[in-house]
Amino acid sequence: MDLVSIDLTGSIVVSPGYDKDKVKDAIYAALGTGVNGDGTLQFFSFDRLGIGVSIHKKDIYRVLENIPGVKLVESLELARSSSSDGFIKPSSCPGDVWINNWELPRLDAANAPSK
Repeated sequence: MDLVSIDLTGSIVVSPGYDKDKVKDAIYAALGTGVNGDGTLQFFSFDRLGIGVSIHKKDIYRVLENIPGVKLVESLELARSSSSDGFIKPSSCPGDVWINNWELPRLDAANAPSK
């Protein structure tokens, strides 16, 4: 099994009346690599993704758009980190990340935005 680092960047518009820091915390909780306090799996959790599961932008959009206080996802970029080795196969949608059946995707902590 090979680990594949994923870079994820984007811009979110927060709805009026919502605390930007709380929305930001909710985004990190939804797209993280672990388990939330209520037992729900974060998007990049090993138990949710597993080996050989490709990452699709539409799935990340869906997660973000369901977070209370997220008014609009202005931009979203998803790619294999430049630190990832291996070949890149085309995905079904531009911006998706193809994961081979021997690879495990993980969010690249080195390139993740800090809180």
